[in-house]
Parts: sequence; structure tokens; C-alpha cells
Amino acid sequence: MTNTRRYCLFWFVAGIVLFAECTHAQATPLRNVTVAVQTQTATGQPMPQRCVAIDGGSTVIAVRTDGNGEASAVVQLAAGQSELFVYYYNGGFEATWVGLPDGSEIPDCGIAPLAHGFAIRWPFRVPVVNGATEVTAVLRPVEAITVSGRIVSAEGDPIWHGGAAIVGILLGSRGMQDGTVMIRVVPKDEAAMLSVSVNGERLYIPIPSSQADIQLGDIVVSTPPRTAPVRILAIEDTQPLPADIGGSVTLVSTDGQRVYCVLRTTQGWSSGPRLGDAVLFAPGEYIVLPGVYSSPRITDLITRIRSGDLSGTSALPHVTAVANEVRSVSFVTREVEKEIRKALLTPQQE
Repeated sequence: MTNTRRYCLFWFVAGIVLFAECTHAQATPLRNVTVAVQTQTATGQPMPQRCVAIDGGSTVIAVRTDGNGEASAVVQLAAGQSELFVYYYNGGFEATWVGLPDGSEIPDCGIAPLAHGFAIRWPFRVPVVNGATEVTAVLRPVEAITVSGRIVSAEGDPIWHGGAAIVGILLGSRGMQDGTVMIRVVPKDEAAMLSVSVNGERLYIPIPSSQADIQLGDIVVSTPPRTAPVRILAIEDTQPLPADIGGSVTLVSTDGQRVYCVLRTTQGWSSGPRLGDAVLFAPGEYIVLPGVYSSPRITDLITRIRSGDLSGTSALPHVTAVANEVRSVSFVTREVEKEIRKALLTPQQE
């Protein structure tokens, strides 16, 4: 068994963004579940020698499928957990490999080839019935349509955006100065959520279920002025993260209307205007989450918050951003990740 430990990275391949999440150990779960994985093409044919991550919540297990596109591993689930995540994997965050000889090299696994007109879920959500000891996860592309439009201001002027993606789908599209958005990986016959980066803020645009391509036309957006400086200190165990270690932090307003994701670089936190070593945000109260906004757990938490459900979030770090007044927030990454998992296990408000 070989361990890899890395911090969250961003891949930019031909302008397409792939997001990954850092995951760490938590308290001992209550039960083991064997997960059988099958990697398949859109027509159901085996897709061999693909690397897959199985995220049970406490750890991430990485496996490589055999010549028949099959693999299996045992993961540990917490009490009350009703699903786990499975996704194609190519490094970039902590995982424990199984099925490889000790001392062997970690395989370099490319993302599964994607045919035009299909999309890959990221992650694949696998339901787990309470008490189940075995589940099967079939990773197969789904039929997709194309959604296009243009991001504009209230005056009708095109707004440059920093990239767009469909929530829960692997690949997105690059940023465009003329505001154009074209996403070819929207699942067919499913309502979806388009996420667009505008002025360093993530905006969410609902897409209706459709069997045919959709032209949204002009999508009018506005973002409030970012006048409230916040210093962010991420601590790994007991030490602040070194400046040369990448990472990301997501801030979600408590009313769910504002979502920001900032990246750590050698020059400090980026992805937005700054005042010295502080990042500027719109004034308001925010929940601070270590990780990328598109990671499975943070996506689920954002969805909850946007629906008005704050159950389980009181233990997460908060900061009140005030115009022209520097505020600070610090947190221990591993401890917050545990609290995120607890929050998602808290029954939702009805």
C-alpha cells in the first residue's frame, strides 16, 4: 500500500478546469462497506486501466481498474451516512492506493475519453442503504446537450467571465472576454445549475430540463462592490500553510447569495481584488470553508445554504466582512473538514 499526500491543485488543460478536493482522516467510522467499481464507455463497454477515487468520508481510497474495467475496495462510513462519492482520479489530493505492490510507482491515469454529446458526472453519487455492506458504482457517461448564452451587465454590455461549469459535472469551459458561454456537457433531461465566475465571484444560473440544446440569450448579472477586506489564515494541524503550498478557500454568505473562491499562491491569496495581504469581499457575514467551491461536500453545503438551511453550520468558521475595515479569520483545515462532514450529516430543515 502506498500513500500520496498533496494539496489541492488546479489543472488547466486546453482552457478546461478540473477541480479537486483535499480530504483528511476523521474519527473512526462505524462500519465497512465494499465498493465494486466498473468503468464503462457511453455504450456500456468496459474501459480498462482507469484510476478511480472512492471517497467514503473519512479517507479517499484510490484504485486502478483491471482489464475488464473493474476494481473494488473497502471504505469506512460514518453513522447516518447515506451516500459516498466516486470519481475519476489523477492525483492532486490525499489518497491511499490499494491493489498496487509495495514500492510500485503510482500510475499516471488520464481522464476517461469523452465522446461528443456525453458528460461525466463529478462525482458519481452512490447511495448506501443503512446497514448495507456492499455497493456497486458504475462510472458511465450520460447523454448531454449544449447550453449557450452571453454574460452581460444591466446595460447590456458583455462581461468577461473567468470560466463556467455545470455543478456536478467534470469539465467546463474557459473564460471569454466577450461574455460568451458555451457548455457542451449539460446532462440531457435534467435540470442543472450553471456556475460562472464573474469578477472573482461564483454566480449560479438555473438551467431547465431539456432534450434539445438551449440558447439562454443574454444573461444579465451584477456583482456588488468588494470593499470589505478580510485576512485569511489557513492552518494545517498547528502550522500556517507555507507560501509555496497551493490551496483554496471558499466563502459563502450566510444568505447563500454570495460565493467566492480564493486561491493561495506564492504572493498570497488571489482570485480577487486585495488590500495589502487582505482579500476584498462584498460586506456581509460569511461561512469560511477550506477547499474548492466545486468539491462534492462544499457543493452540497452551498446548495443547503442557498436553500435557507443553515443547520449544522454553527461550528464552521464565520467572518463578518465590513466595508473599509480589515477583519481576520483563521482556522485549522482538518478540524473544519470534520465539521463540514458533520454538518452534512445533520438532518435538513423542512
